[in-house]
Amino acid sequence: MEEQYAGGVFMVQPLFIENRSLGYFIHNVPFYDGVILEELRSTISNAFKGIFLFEEADRAKQIAEQAERAKTEFFAAIGNNLYDPFTELIDSIDKIEKNTPPNIREQIAGLRSLAEQRQERTNHLIDLSLSQIDELSFSMGLFSITDVLPCLASQGPFPLLAADKVRLQDTVSLIREVYSGDISAKLRLRGLELHFAGPAAQGELAAAPETNHALQLAERIILIHKGELIRDERGCSILIPWPAYMGQSPSRPAPGTSAETKGRGSPPDTDKYLLALSSLPIDAGSLFGLPLMGSLEKALAMPERIALILWDAGDSGAGDRALEAEALEAYKKAAALRSQAAFFHTPFLCFGTGLAGETLSAAVDAKLQNEKTGTILFIGIDGEMFPSWIDTGQRAQIHSAADLADAVANAPPSLIVSGAIGSEAIETIEAIRRHPVTAMTALILLPESIRDSEAVEQLCRYPRVVLCHRSVAKLGEFSGRARAIAAGEPILPLYTGALVKKALLYFEKHAKSHISRWKLADSVNVSEDYLTRVFRREMGCSLWEYLNQYRVCLAAEMLTHTGDTINEIAARTGFQDQAYFCRVFKKIYGKAPGQLRNAKKAGKVQ
Repeated sequence: MEEQYAGGVFMVQPLFIENRSLGYFIHNVPFYDGVILEELRSTISNAFKGIFLFEEADRAKQIAEQAERAKTEFFAAIGNNLYDPFTELIDSIDKIEKNTPPNIREQIAGLRSLAEQRQERTNHLIDLSLSQIDELSFSMGLFSITDVLPCLASQGPFPLLAADKVRLQDTVSLIREVYSGDISAKLRLRGLELHFAGPAAQGELAAAPETNHALQLAERIILIHKGELIRDERGCSILIPWPAYMGQSPSRPAPGTSAETKGRGSPPDTDKYLLALSSLPIDAGSLFGLPLMGSLEKALAMPERIALILWDAGDSGAGDRALEAEALEAYKKAAALRSQAAFFHTPFLCFGTGLAGETLSAAVDAKLQNEKTGTILFIGIDGEMFPSWIDTGQRAQIHSAADLADAVANAPPSLIVSGAIGSEAIETIEAIRRHPVTAMTALILLPESIRDSEAVEQLCRYPRVVLCHRSVAKLGEFSGRARAIAAGEPILPLYTGALVKKALLYFEKHAKSHISRWKLADSVNVSEDYLTRVFRREMGCSLWEYLNQYRVCLAAEMLTHTGDTINEIAARTGFQDQAYFCRVFKKIYGKAPGQLRNAKKAGKVQ
């Protein structure tokens, strides 16, 4: 030791961070500049601080993952334990009912009805729990409120809403359990107001936990739709916001503060206008207390002063050339708004039943595609599997990219579809981009598997390429996006599109286990909100809608090719519980898992 210190002077400096001692730093003293020595000590302390912060972040991640797993296991256990007994009870009642005399069947039918009611309330309780952690699935689309409440037909006409129609039907049923009076509807500046009259439930019903759960779930569904629910002495009112052109309005009024919903009204902002793209079936000026503007050019000069955009997309012009031309011009005006970012979130009141889709923008694009005669070229994949992709356009089919030149010689395609991935996909893309006719043509790849990380990484280098699992594309949810791309709707830029492709890769690798939002976003190194937005723009559906569709496709394969129980298949495809799996499955396939399995078996026998 003495030999080591004999050659010079050593300094002992304390290391600390925010009064926290880290030990000591011993070093020789080659010079005597105190400022440099202090900077050296500070740098080493900060380096230790960075290490400690990294370790704390890693521990926090582990805790979050443990919490996610615990939550998943909790919902799986609770969901199955609540759902299975009722299912078994109803099945037992059905068997008993078949073997009982007619005079007893009425009593058994009453018992069966009670069990079904309890099962429905259990489902509501599970949905309420899922909604609190944002795990409740939604399928957005355009529809009229009269589809949910036919009794309102005489109070119309009503503009289209953009919401989950099934969830809204559930909400109305939940509210009607408590408020059973008349229903009225009014058009407000911010949305459609529905009022359910009648005094609130009294006595035992009002105090029952299921009543509170029903109203809590109803309110949660409305809040997720960015609306509001208010209860008072006159009844219950809900406000469903008008859709924006590119989707739901981003703003939501604070719960319980709407003067319009409470019936007191609010003075109109005289600085605002109503932009009318066509003649209207209502007197909008008197109804909303704002002046009408019919010039789109004038509105483009002052977008901040447009309170509402109104348009009648009905088919009143059918058979009349002048009216048909007027209707087509209104459609073109609506389509022109797609390039006006200032109007993307302006409330849009669209009348008529001729539009269908998740957003008004997608519906307009799909409608205008009927005026075009584009060709979708399928390379190495059977185009007959996707009949909903073709409206008035044409379908062309070739075996490989080697036949591309002949296929596009007479008519350039508006969209090219291929089923390849990996090296074969790269060869196809290269051939398409080399040909002058298809150099900028959009390409959709529909492989049967997206699990090859290297293949996905290669695809991320090519622009105007959209990736989707083939089984998901067959379900029809992706068809609207495919038609929109064929009609000329833009595709995400290269880097942003790569984020979506990497998210699809993550889904396929982890679909059979629980997937949390933050882990998915962390895997592609972007924020959760940003990934959610760009995924919807590229795929035409939300992250979780796509994931549910893919998981249900996996489940359908297992139902056909394995003898696993429905509960086992639900667990193996990443669903938290059997009840939730059955509801999602039926929503996508139109039938319960057991019915699909029986139908497939019957088909094989035939």
